[in-house]
Amino acid sequence: MLENLQNQLDETINLIDTLPENTKDNRQKKLKYIAEEEMKSLALLTAINNELKYRTAKFSFLKENKALEELQKELGKCTIIDEWSTYNTSYEKLHLDYYLYQLHRYYKNDLENVNNCIRQILDIFKGVGINLTQEDFDYHPYVSKYITMIQNNTDEEQLKDTFEPLYWKLPELIKAIEINFKSIYLKYEKKIDKYFEAKHKEYLLKHTDKELSDKKHQLIKTINTTREKDPYYIFNKFVNKEYMLNDYNENDINKRKQLYFNDLGYTFEFLLEFYQVLFDYKLILKYNYLFKDIKELLSQVNTLKDAKKNALKKVLNTEKQIKKLTSKGLFGKEKNPDSYLIKYKALLTQIIDEYTELEDATFKDTIFNNFNTNSSALNALELVSLNYLHFINKLKEVDDNEELDNINSKYNELKDILNTNNFVLLDKLSLLDEYQLKQVIVDKYVLDGVKLTKEQLEADSIDKTLADIKILINNEYIIRSGLKLEDIKLYFDVKSLDI
Repeated sequence: MLENLQNQLDETINLIDTLPENTKDNRQKKLKYIAEEEMKSLALLTAINNELKYRTAKFSFLKENKALEELQKELGKCTIIDEWSTYNTSYEKLHLDYYLYQLHRYYKNDLENVNNCIRQILDIFKGVGINLTQEDFDYHPYVSKYITMIQNNTDEEQLKDTFEPLYWKLPELIKAIEINFKSIYLKYEKKIDKYFEAKHKEYLLKHTDKELSDKKHQLIKTINTTREKDPYYIFNKFVNKEYMLNDYNENDINKRKQLYFNDLGYTFEFLLEFYQVLFDYKLILKYNYLFKDIKELLSQVNTLKDAKKNALKKVLNTEKQIKKLTSKGLFGKEKNPDSYLIKYKALLTQIIDEYTELEDATFKDTIFNNFNTNSSALNALELVSLNYLHFINKLKEVDDNEELDNINSKYNELKDILNTNNFVLLDKLSLLDEYQLKQVIVDKYVLDGVKLTKEQLEADSIDKTLADIKILINNEYIIRSGLKLEDIKLYFDVKSLDI
């Protein structure tokens, strides 16, 4: 349209240049002609301007798909399946592992977050019918005093004024609170287990576990398909520069097709499956350190049988000594309070290590009770995703300098991956298989007419391979959405002109 206007203007200018000016009458005719052409050009420019506004305004009417929001809510409800998973204990189901780790990490520099963590943990116990009282906090009088103030909704300034003198007398106060919460969990563990068992039984009165699993898989498929071809979603991908227009021009799309496929007659379903296999393989590379760890523990399965029972005995024995010490009236009543403080700190340090040993043994016990030679790579990721502390420990072995926010981000990324994908490789791949998976994938898809090489599956290349296939998938979704790339390009062109 703009090109046509320019051609008309060029023709008019050329004609004006040829008009004679040798007489007064000719000059007046030329001026009249120029005025008429100017009016025509302005009218045409106005028409073009209105057309541009009309063609770009339609994007402002795109709205977020409310059906997607409802589908996401339904998918969120499916996470209840984690509450009766055998891959973790009630401790992890309550997310005590998460909040106590935050408490442990915050105590050095953020008292307000410490207090919020404590409130959250108190609410967690309340949520399963356990209202904690002063008598539950028996690891130290200072623990009881400080927790009671939080339970009484004391404001942050008062809490700070109370905390500081207590902390100077007992720098291990937050550690004592942390361990006391772990002790409380053990005290009420059977009751909490029954809470989750009752919820599961109630669900099973009307449904089956398989129904929930099938519903989750179907929702993931529906959400992904609905979202990826949604005009609002696609348009905003371009606005946010997650999709680049140059990637979707016809020449680039054809180049990518020719790069990967011998026969361009492949189906869209084949393309989706191919992408998922590549994505699954990327996860195998990404989480290789987790797979190695579970495989190593699985090879030691015969040595894991009594590890949890023995670790629990140590914890309970040390706990008795701590409570015996505190029951004597620690600080103020004994002749030599310093000696009691030294003993208390030593026992606290000891039981912290013993709880760490118990947590590790509990995780190993889960493997002992749930894993065998038929367990899949997906099972391993599901296991780790439901055991926050183990994920952290393995991640810190890779990089001990990981910040807490980054740790949580990576943990949530794993959870999100598991809750938004229907896997086609991870769930079929035995954790103990030692065959050359890369070569198997290449051989399989070469037979299907794909120009795939082992080099394209290397750790430093697979992201590029995935991106190329994803662009081909996106291009199909764009076509199915009814959006036209020329209209999207025009939108950005007009926006840059500020018409």
